[in-house]
Amino acid sequence: MNQYRRLEKRLAQISHQKYLMHGSTRRRPPRTLMPRKQHIVFPNKPQLTRTRVYATAYVPVAIMYAVIGLPSKAWDWQMIRTDGKWIMYCRMLGRIPVQDGYIHIVSRKPFRELGSPLIYSSFRPVPSVERIRVPMNALPWLVSKGMVRIVREYPE
Repeated sequence: MNQYRRLEKRLAQISHQKYLMHGSTRRRPPRTLMPRKQHIVFPNKPQLTRTRVYATAYVPVAIMYAVIGLPSKAWDWQMIRTDGKWIMYCRMLGRIPVQDGYIHIVSRKPFRELGSPLIYSSFRPVPSVERIRVPMNALPWLVSKGMVRIVREYPE
């Protein structure tokens, strides 16, 4: 578990400075992140479906995107206030392939908040300042720390 404490500490330091995190499952991630379509479509808000680079300041979100990839019909997530604190709930509707991934550290400058302090987006390509490898078993570690809850249905 020591490697996860180091990973958490490193990512927490980064998210509180002038950087954001972009999780990716790509084995050979590019040095520059290119804008792409959002994985969630908002029919009533077409401006939100424009091509962008996405990033977060929240460590569990970055790790989930690094080891699982983009949300799909098989999994998605939302933040739910539980016992006075925000918890990332991941709804998994089947077997989800988990793999080693990467978190790109990117400058906060080209990004704008996207409706929540968790998600940021940029319309321009964004260079990766640093790349951090995330082991696939970081997911069970997030669950054991209470940072993520895996569910089949979201609580009401």
